[in-house]
Amino acid sequence: MITKEQLYTVCFEQMIPKWHSMPDTFPDFLQVYSQEEKCFNEKFILELRRMQKELPQNPSEEQKKEIRRKMNELLEEEQILHIREHFSKELLEEFEENIETFIEKVKAFDETLSMESIWQAMRNYLIYGMIVNLQGRSQNCHDPILGYSLLYPYTDNYIDEFHRKNTDKSSYNNLIRKTLLNEEISPKNAYEAKTKQLLNLVLNYYSDDRKKQKEVSSLLLLMLEAQEMSILQIHRFGRKKLTIEEILRISTYKGGISVLLDYMFSIDFDISSVTEEERYFYLCFGLILQLADDLQDIAEDTKKHSKTLITTCNHKKEREAIVNRLLHFTQESISEFAPKNPKLHTFMLQNCELMLLAAVAKNQKYFSKSYLEKIEPHLPMPLGCFC
Repeated sequence: MITKEQLYTVCFEQMIPKWHSMPDTFPDFLQVYSQEEKCFNEKFILELRRMQKELPQNPSEEQKKEIRRKMNELLEEEQILHIREHFSKELLEEFEENIETFIEKVKAFDETLSMESIWQAMRNYLIYGMIVNLQGRSQNCHDPILGYSLLYPYTDNYIDEFHRKNTDKSSYNNLIRKTLLNEEISPKNAYEAKTKQLLNLVLNYYSDDRKKQKEVSSLLLLMLEAQEMSILQIHRFGRKKLTIEEILRISTYKGGISVLLDYMFSIDFDISSVTEEERYFYLCFGLILQLADDLQDIAEDTKKHSKTLITTCNHKKEREAIVNRLLHFTQESISEFAPKNPKLHTFMLQNCELMLLAAVAKNQKYFSKSYLEKIEPHLPMPLGCFC
């Protein structure tokens, strides 16, 4: 069993020292794009956005075929992530089929979910799908990953809601805890009932294997603990002002466990096959994605007084140093890892680096003009496209 003590050791005694050892200078390993490439990519994105606006709400089978045909044509030309170079036709079809199935199952579970919430759940599924393929396995949009992915728009949004009372959040978390411990508890409302249904969707899948079910429950309980710790980042609910180091510990633990769970679902919770290298990498990958989220959400987090590594910076130079350190941490963590299926390794690194640079470009007012000039050559499109 993966224990809290093991996770604390990796997160706080290995990952955080590694984070602090990273340089905070601007990296020299980022790809450079020519003006010609930037113009081509800008036209590609504009065409993609035009297509998205024209998508029908409930497409017929014939319309779905036409959408796939147009998307395939676009992907043949795509030069930002070079998807066609990294993904075989079979792998792209696997992603496409499973994403369609995932969206259908999400809508069947809760037809009232907003597109933003559906995308939030699907983003976790995409992380899971990438991890599955890195493990050299095939995707399977089954109940555990469906339930776990849907828990994101349910639990995270509820816990992060600024105007929600602390007592309400404690009561909600208590429902989750008791359900995971297989203790009797009745939901107080329809929202809690849906949350309990999602938890049971995950747990019941492993009902024939008590050992696996206990592993799942244990890690989900640790994830709940991490979410409860993250409530302290919201100023209104914090008992005291958090230090930078405390914020880093919360981000490391929460982000790490989140992706570790995706990894465990990708190997069907086969604990015996987990290597120390894989456990360490997916915890690191979780920290990368957590800080990437914080970077993307800087405006929203600042508005609701949520204390992240990014929002606590007093000066733009401090924020830029954190982004530089994150780029170095990302490059070293992913480059050092040797997945069972190395085909997507380069794609994973390039995608993460672009995600971080795009987040800076999207939030230009939080960075200096000189820093924006530094990242501009490494953006696949002109800086203005991100505003």
